[in-house]
Amino acid sequence: MYCPGRLNVRAVPKIPNSFSFRAQVTEAIPNTDGFFGLTSSIRESFDYDKKLFRIDYGENRSISFEVHDFINGLKYKMNRYNDDCQISKLTPGIDAITDGVNLKLKDPLQFFYLDGTTTQFVGMRKVNGQNANVWIGPKKISDGEDAILEWYFQTDQWVSQETNNIATNEPILLNIFVNKQYVDQNNKTNTVNYIHQKTKLNQ
Repeated sequence: MYCPGRLNVRAVPKIPNSFSFRAQVTEAIPNTDGFFGLTSSIRESFDYDKKLFRIDYGENRSISFEVHDFINGLKYKMNRYNDDCQISKLTPGIDAITDGVNLKLKDPLQFFYLDGTTTQFVGMRKVNGQNANVWIGPKKISDGEDAILEWYFQTDQWVSQETNNIATNEPILLNIFVNKQYVDQNNKTNTVNYIHQKTKLNQ
C-alpha cells in the first residue's frame, strides 16, 4: 500500500540506456469483475543513445515487428509471414513523448514510468519463485488516469544469465492499478512480466 509522506529507505535500481526483454502483458477488461481480459506476449528492444526502439508482436495470426527510428522520425513495420514492409511517420506511443512540437524517444526512467515518481520501498516478495525487491508509487499514466504502480526488481542474490552476460537487479514485474484497483476489482489492472534477454535491434 502506498502511504503519502512515508520515507523511502531504498533507491530503485538504475535503469541502463539500452536493454531488451520479452514480456507478457495481462490486462483485465474494466467492469467485468476480472472474468474477461487479454494476455499478449511481446518483445521489446530499447537503445536510448542510438534513438532506436523495436517491438515484436503477434498480429492477425502472424508475427510483425516495428523499428522506430527517432533520428529520422520514421517507423518501419515488417510482417514476417508475407514480408510486407511499410514505412510511415512516427506517432506517439509506448516509447514516445511529445513536447507539443517534436516527438522524442522516452528516456529509460520515462519508459518504466519512474520519471518524477515518488517511490517507496515496501520490502521483498516472491515472483515466479525468485525473490524481488518491491517499490510502490503513484503516477498519471499515458491516458491521464491516476494509477498506483508496483515495480519488482530481482534482489542482489538473484542473477539473470543470457549466454555470457550476467546481470542483477533486473526488473521482473510491473503492476499498474488504475482507479483504486486495490479496493475495486471492477477496474483495470495491467501486469507486465519482464523476461530479460539481451538482443540486438537488427536481429
